[in-house]
Amino acid sequence: MNAFLTLAVAAIALTACVQSVDITDCGSVDGTVTSVTVKGCGPGDEYCTFKTGTNAGIDIKFDSKVDTSSAKVKLWAVIAGSPIEFPFTHSDACKEWGLHCPLTKSSHNEFKLQMPVESSYPKIKLSIRVGLEDAAGKLLICQEIPAEIK
Repeated sequence: MNAFLTLAVAAIALTACVQSVDITDCGSVDGTVTSVTVKGCGPGDEYCTFKTGTNAGIDIKFDSKVDTSSAKVKLWAVIAGSPIEFPFTHSDACKEWGLHCPLTKSSHNEFKLQMPVESSYPKIKLSIRVGLEDAAGKLLICQEIPAEIK
């Protein structure tokens, strides 16, 4: 019994010490995010690791609050608290990233983004904002992900 109690206390203490990446909403208006999965993130990570020369994978499931004919990918790098919009040429989420447009109100959707992490990118810690803009120019969803480029 004493061994079980010691093991239980150790497990609780270990769980309390484990941190996980804090992915936050950054202004979703017309959608509700239900889950986010990021390649390079795991239990206990403080940052998602994006390795240069690979592709970063971000999978966001969400429910739309509106009908919209289109969805455009928006990306920002947040460095020292300042968001810098990232030019992204493959921005049509309906053609390239798994969304099936038009999106309808109350629909369940999955956005699967793959983007290259270029070797020219600086090796820094930052936050990455990933958003989808609807046909009315409002953010369907926006998620901010603490990341480290290695």
